[in-house]
Amino acid sequence: MHDRQETAESAPYDSPGRAGGRRVARALTALLLLVAATGLVPGWIGLEIWQERALALARLQSGAAAVAPRVADLANRFRQATDPVTSLAVTAENRIGLTAQLLKALPAIAPASGLWVYSAQGRFVAASQPLLPGEESVAAASWFRSALAPAPDPTTLRAYGAADGSLVLLRPIADRAGTVTAVVGTTVPAPAMASLLRPASLPATARVDLLPAQGSTALLSLAPLLTPGAEANRAPNPGETPWSSHAGATLRGLMARFGTSDALAVETTLAPLPLRWQVRWAFLDSMGTERAAEIMWPGFAAGAAALALAWIGLRLLFAAGLRHAGGAAASTPSVPAGVPAGPGPGGAASEWAWSDMAGADWGWEIDHNGRLIGVTGAAPDSIAAASGGTFTSLASEANREGWARFDELIRRRADISNLDLDFIVASGSGLGRRRFRLSGWPIAATGGYWGIAREIPPQSQTGPQRQEAPSASARAIRAA
Repeated sequence: MHDRQETAESAPYDSPGRAGGRRVARALTALLLLVAATGLVPGWIGLEIWQERALALARLQSGAAAVAPRVADLANRFRQATDPVTSLAVTAENRIGLTAQLLKALPAIAPASGLWVYSAQGRFVAASQPLLPGEESVAAASWFRSALAPAPDPTTLRAYGAADGSLVLLRPIADRAGTVTAVVGTTVPAPAMASLLRPASLPATARVDLLPAQGSTALLSLAPLLTPGAEANRAPNPGETPWSSHAGATLRGLMARFGTSDALAVETTLAPLPLRWQVRWAFLDSMGTERAAEIMWPGFAAGAAALALAWIGLRLLFAAGLRHAGGAAASTPSVPAGVPAGPGPGGAASEWAWSDMAGADWGWEIDHNGRLIGVTGAAPDSIAAASGGTFTSLASEANREGWARFDELIRRRADISNLDLDFIVASGSGLGRRRFRLSGWPIAATGGYWGIAREIPPQSQTGPQRQEAPSASARAIRAA
């Protein structure tokens, strides 16, 4: 319940500056959310790309772990199969015995095909299969010269990549003095190398290179099964969406913004061969052709939805902030021509607003502190004289519930509609009680209220009542 002794300094209502500050803070918060929503699309795509990059590295490492043991096993089986080939046997030119040894060792080196032995001068010594024309001498062959190249250990296995994608494994045969007297070798066909160097765990867009231990020139390269670069640049089919051909370039731009690499590579040493193999996945191309629609369409849809929701929330926020001002402006009748606007509360314009309401006896206005700052029309003299004090100081204790409801509506900045209140007013024989029906509306500009009042005749006379006569001018401004 209100306090009848409430002083003018009390402030039960928010000041307009404080209420406006809260509206500005809410608006700024909504703007920050709107800006954050605009970063949802690139942020979400960046996260997807980062996860794809981590998955790619895991797949490459898995492929390296699977390939290295198989290549090492092939090289060890090749070494064991060629151990019976000695320098002495080559020098003796025992072609029949060497051929039998090569045929006996051939199954152990699968998937390699064929074994041959050439002397240090490049002349044919023995082979597990018939010679083809031109194979009687290989002195000018590049792979043969690479097998005779000086090395710390002349018997170290060598490898040479052929133009057709096959791999030639070579083993120099040295005498006791360390001089190379023969070269024994075999060929691993291209399909067999592809199966060894491209396990199922590798992406189809991965490139595989077989490199020497020193240097970067590849002995053997297995191109990607797919060529995403050419695929991304081709003209789109009629059934494709126009942006799909440019998805790779779009993702490259996003990747550049996030500072990530355009490729991943893993290298593994292939002991006992002095080789290393590298698998490289240009995953931007793969992303551009395989994941563009999967990533970009949901990302753009989520971003558009977030922007739409943020915009709707911002509009609703501003609409709520301006609702009271707009409602007050809409409910205030326009001032007719010839009625001058007063300088402040209680002016001619304010008087017209309440006096134009049908059935109103007098108008009232309170400020944001609850002080009565203006009374207009045929109000009782004691109510007009209370201007400057708190409005609730005129309340009758007999109507506590009504005045409590009045306090609640004021604090909530709600409209007051036909609220019956009892006032203590002065009469000829002392203080009397009169009931008025009040309606009021908040003033957005000042934080106060203005309204109208209409007297309700008493149903039964409980004490001396003094009925005030209307003042001579229904539009006289009576403010202290």
